[in-house]
Amino acid sequence: MPSKEDPKVLGKVADVLKSEDDLTHIETIIGSLDKEKSSVDSQIKLEQERGMNEIQGMINNMQTANKQLKLLETNIQKLKDIQKASTSDRSVSAVFDKAATTLKNFLDIEELYTGFKTLAQKMDLIEELMTIEVPKDAEYYSETSSGDNILLIHYELNQLRDFRDKVEIMAEKSTPDIQHAADNSFVRLDDLISRFDHILRMVVDAFVDIMNCENYGLIIKLIQIIQFEEKEDMKLQLLDSIFSTTSADNTESSQKVNKLHMYVKRSHVRSYRMKFDEYFEKAIKDALDNIFASTDRAEILQVLDDNYYETLGLYRTIIKRCFPPEWNYFLRIIQWNQEGLRKLFLDVLDDDLVSNSTVVEMLNFEYENRKKLKELFNLSKTDIKSCSILNKDKMDELLEDKEPPDTKEEKLGIETAQTVVEILKSNINALAELGDSKILIQYLEFFAEVVLKQYYDKWDTALSQEVKKWTLPAENENGEITEDITVGFMPRYITILANDCVKLVDALDGQFKEVKKLLHSNFHEQVEKIAEDASGYAIELGTTCLQKLNGFIVVEYQPYLEQVFSKEWYKSSSMIEYSLEIVDESYMGPLEEFLHPELYISLFEIVFDQYLLSYLSALFYKRKIKEPKFSEKIERDGILIQQTFSKFDRAEIVPDQLYILDILINLSSCEESSEYVEQWKSAVQVFNDLPLSFIKIILKNKGLSDNKTSIIADMCNGASKEVAASNGEDQASTFMARFHDITTDE
Repeated sequence: MPSKEDPKVLGKVADVLKSEDDLTHIETIIGSLDKEKSSVDSQIKLEQERGMNEIQGMINNMQTANKQLKLLETNIQKLKDIQKASTSDRSVSAVFDKAATTLKNFLDIEELYTGFKTLAQKMDLIEELMTIEVPKDAEYYSETSSGDNILLIHYELNQLRDFRDKVEIMAEKSTPDIQHAADNSFVRLDDLISRFDHILRMVVDAFVDIMNCENYGLIIKLIQIIQFEEKEDMKLQLLDSIFSTTSADNTESSQKVNKLHMYVKRSHVRSYRMKFDEYFEKAIKDALDNIFASTDRAEILQVLDDNYYETLGLYRTIIKRCFPPEWNYFLRIIQWNQEGLRKLFLDVLDDDLVSNSTVVEMLNFEYENRKKLKELFNLSKTDIKSCSILNKDKMDELLEDKEPPDTKEEKLGIETAQTVVEILKSNINALAELGDSKILIQYLEFFAEVVLKQYYDKWDTALSQEVKKWTLPAENENGEITEDITVGFMPRYITILANDCVKLVDALDGQFKEVKKLLHSNFHEQVEKIAEDASGYAIELGTTCLQKLNGFIVVEYQPYLEQVFSKEWYKSSSMIEYSLEIVDESYMGPLEEFLHPELYISLFEIVFDQYLLSYLSALFYKRKIKEPKFSEKIERDGILIQQTFSKFDRAEIVPDQLYILDILINLSSCEESSEYVEQWKSAVQVFNDLPLSFIKIILKNKGLSDNKTSIIADMCNGASKEVAASNGEDQASTFMARFHDITTDE
């Protein structure tokens, strides 16, 4: 209530009593207020009574509903009792079945209406999620994806597929028009299913990358999807099996089948577990195919040895953490990898031209592979046998077939280096068990200074003797020249030895690294020095092999290059073309297939440098230089030389080395002494060790007097010293430093 001092109350009183005459109306006002109060009280009482009546009515309704529920419960129980008592009476059972079917049909209609109403909206959602997860033009799946969208896509897609299966079953009893309309409604769904399958394939293809970044969450989500699909397929298969074995007359079994049917929503097996296995198997074998396709055959086994078992180790860790144990999936991963290797190995070994060295390397890999599968992954003998790369029959066949066809297409490389390394490895292991570091060091010194030196000396002597038989005419006991008895395929044998030297260097490097692990760091510097000495013999022998191969080439093309700068040379380029044909078709072309890549690059540099030197050495036949034809023919030859050698130029040295022909043209075109000196100064900027014999023979062939030749040569010598002083003495040597070494005058 407001207080007596409430301004609003006082204001209202003031409005009523504005004058003294108003006081006479107080009684009237009080009477009016009493009447109004009585009216309000009556209305309040009526509202209270009405509210109480409504509450009482609600209570009565609740009591009535409770009684009805109890009655319904009683009736339901009675129905159950009646149903149980009448199971032998088919007519009674049929009534209950029809009643249940009617109720289910009402529910199905409601579900059908809702499903079609939201169908397009749900497919839009799925497509949007797919685009977010994997854009349509994406070639690879992101290994860092959380996989949340994949789970959501699968859930929504699975709901739509279940709905479609239900609609198809219902439409089987409908008219063809309705069936066709139902099919058209789900055309887009098939595209979404195909796209989802493609996403799963992309995830599996990226599995190694996913493992490397330890994205366990994505893997677990993927496995959850496959597990769910596998479980749902098994439910359907179980139901189909029960249907096929349940008699129609067996009411109890039929009831159980109907109950099971409530838990099976699909009508077709979707086979995602099988798809998952197929995707995985293909991804593994494709990866191995890529290794074999993109890696040189000589390096394949090393690449596999470096990465194969490490990748299997990653698989084991991931499978242990994320895969169901009952799948036993790691063994399947190993089997698929081994099957992939088996196919690729057999493709190589079944080639009639496969070399002995390749056979031996692959047999060794198979032997080590079995050991590592047992040691690293604890595979049983049965498992190892089931997934071996080569079976016993194939290994026996390869061991008996010791000599492959002797053709130039054969891959080369013999095993003497392997024998040397096996000796070293065996002795290192034996000495390591003694635990005496000094004795081990002494043995390594003996191996490097005695064994490998003897290895080098024996091969060097054999090379020199056999090369003479190949390059020089044979003599009888009286010293008379007889018919040429050259040893066939000598270049091929030397190529084998050169390849062997590369293997030996690599193997020695590996063995000495292992030795360092066995010894205290105090001995490491000493071991490195011994390793350098040991490898030096193999490197030197390999270099000798390349020089001998180059010698064979020179012997064949030299007769043609001796005609350079002659009268015939001005008329035709045939001698250049013949010489280049020998280099290309008889040596550099075939050797590109036979020779180790690193050796091939080194051989190319030796052959190219020597070819240019042999070409330029024809200047010493003192044939007159005829300008301007001389320069034109040099340019002609330069183009031919570049076209041939550029095909094999891995180091891209041809343009730089051919610049010597530009220098020859520039010097041969000079007239005044100052011009010679200026051109010479420019030449020694590029070829800092260009010998004076080069300018001297050019001057002589141009017909200059000895006196003038000597003066110009002295001036050029001064220019060389000036350039050397300006550039410093640490200039790298060039091939032209050997120009004077190969001339026929000296």
